[in-house]
Amino acid sequence: MVGPLVLAIAQGLALKGYWSRSIFWGFGTVVGGYTALIAMLGLILITPAPISLMVFVGSAILGLAQAFVLRGTSRFWQWWPPITIAALLISIGWFVPLAINAGIYGTQRPEWQWIVLAAMTGLIGGALKSVALVWFLKQPTRLNRVR
Repeated sequence: MVGPLVLAIAQGLALKGYWSRSIFWGFGTVVGGYTALIAMLGLILITPAPISLMVFVGSAILGLAQAFVLRGTSRFWQWWPPITIAALLISIGWFVPLAINAGIYGTQRPEWQWIVLAAMTGLIGGALKSVALVWFLKQPTRLNRVR
């Protein structure tokens, strides 16, 4: 349950010297992350939704909150939610079913393999979103476009 807060702090600190709106990015990540967690828990409790749909909804909510921060910085801000959805479906879309199946049916993997899988999930998702964010921030803003 502390994931969005830890993610916001880490991303905010990483962006601090690079982008003046890094504190707002952290705030958007916290708000979007916890709203996404509530939505995903609601989907689990209300309907037997597939895991991919839960990841899709959670990613869309997180991406939308972060897109509002990008709104004044990038002219492509409206593309941030689909990029977030794609990055998180690629990175955690395969890990969550593994973890749920292990919880239900028992695990045959040693703990170190789960730690490596979790770390790889974070690295893949973080790398995909980081590359996309750097590209977004390097684009001229709406106000600086060549007319």
